[in-house]
Amino acid sequence: LAIKYSGKHEVLFCGESFHGRTILTLSVTDHPEYSAPYVENLPKGFKKVEFGNLDSVKEAITENTAAIIIEPVQGEGGVHIADAEFYKGLNELCKEKGVLIIVDEVQSGFGRCGALFAHELFGIDADIMTVAKGIGGGFPMAAFLAKEDVAGGFVPGDHGTTFAGSPLAGAAANAVFDAFEEEKLVEHSKEMGEYFLDKLAPLKEKYDFITDVRGSGLLVGVELNFEGADIVGKMLEEGFLINCTAGNVLRFAPPLVVKEEEIDALVEALDKVFSAL
Repeated sequence: LAIKYSGKHEVLFCGESFHGRTILTLSVTDHPEYSAPYVENLPKGFKKVEFGNLDSVKEAITENTAAIIIEPVQGEGGVHIADAEFYKGLNELCKEKGVLIIVDEVQSGFGRCGALFAHELFGIDADIMTVAKGIGGGFPMAAFLAKEDVAGGFVPGDHGTTFAGSPLAGAAANAVFDAFEEEKLVEHSKEMGEYFLDKLAPLKEKYDFITDVRGSGLLVGVELNFEGADIVGKMLEEGFLINCTAGNVLRFAPPLVVKEEEIDALVEALDKVFSAL
């Protein structure tokens, strides 16, 4: 849509990004472990910039730049958040240069980061947004949204998918929005995320191999100074399903309905695993 609307052919993406495993999205995913087998088949016209570095974006923009695609909070890259000045500067730069901003909210959206959509936390003026995962509450569904003028870049027949426009998927999404409103899940995510970070802080003081604890809402990362894959297995033995991204960042994305006592139990288990190292 960004390419067709703008008539330009270059798209920028950020280092350590993850946007998917299709041939096109691998072109804007900075994870060679996924893209290496297909490197000769990947489309051209994509340029990498450094996440959080506005000068890197400035240097990469040319008269042919259609858009930049960005995760407001990088998940697969290790739960990274840029500083406020980067997001503010990105808005201004893209507006000045006529570059569209595409936000990938597949992982960070639908309350995960303590706002309905994470880009709202940072004031990103998005032109196009991709969503999935949380939108269906477990039902397989994805969508993309665009500002009215940008959406006009597509006319009927330009875009379609085999299962597009499913009434069942639409009903599932409507139910999800009802639950978000009735159960105040966005507010709960923000509150529980702050509680989670507070509970993790003492572990950082206790164990010198924890180099950082960071996150937004209920997307939280604990960075270690060693590879963390073994910790994932040990936590599974304790009854907790976690992930390790970027090699050494334990990533936590608990259900949006998580309770304080459940966070307490996880942190206690993590402390037990760490103490046995």
